[in-house]
Amino acid sequence: MEKHPFYCFEPLEIRRKELENDRSQLEIEDAGTGTNRATTIARIARTALKPARQAQILFRICARYNYRNVLELGTSLGLTTLYLAAADKQIRCVSVEACPRLASFARQQAKRFNYPNIPIQNVNLDSRLNAVLTETGTQDLIFIDANHRYEAVVKYFNECINFIHPNSIIVIDDPYWSEGMTRAWNEIKQDRRVHASIDLYYMGIVFFNPSFAHQQLRIRL
Repeated sequence: MEKHPFYCFEPLEIRRKELENDRSQLEIEDAGTGTNRATTIARIARTALKPARQAQILFRICARYNYRNVLELGTSLGLTTLYLAAADKQIRCVSVEACPRLASFARQQAKRFNYPNIPIQNVNLDSRLNAVLTETGTQDLIFIDANHRYEAVVKYFNECINFIHPNSIIVIDDPYWSEGMTRAWNEIKQDRRVHASIDLYYMGIVFFNPSFAHQQLRIRL
């Protein structure tokens, strides 16, 4: 339970409940396999959205460090995107989603909540991430929550690291989702360019500030 909720949390969580009960059909495309499958909004909401507590941690990071440039890789229904953008009206939260229908749905979400600071791009990250990074420029926070395969996550990290500054952070979603994800996370936090890491189990955070002591923290919240 959030002890000190921000004013924006309640409407976002009301929307979460609505999504979790929405039986509307949605055909989504798996960018990794190129196959389509039919599902419901409710199923996506219950299995793919970041839980409230985790989304609110991302919100608090953006608010605490006054981040202005945020990049999210993997939009899904766009609820976590709203949390990232809600921390400050000056934030520009670019979110990238490979599935056209999910990208369209997320745009409707942003419009519904009157968040003009969320450009949502329908792009296949496996082939176009560098172009997105070149267009969006240096980022304060990058949230990697797209293709959960080892090769893809490592590739995303290595491309993203060229578009950060010393006070930037990169957040890796679900580092223990699979053996491949865990392998990618272990390599990332041991990368020579990473100066510190925090393992929250459900997400991993890496820091690049050279003034930080080299350490790997593991915290269960």
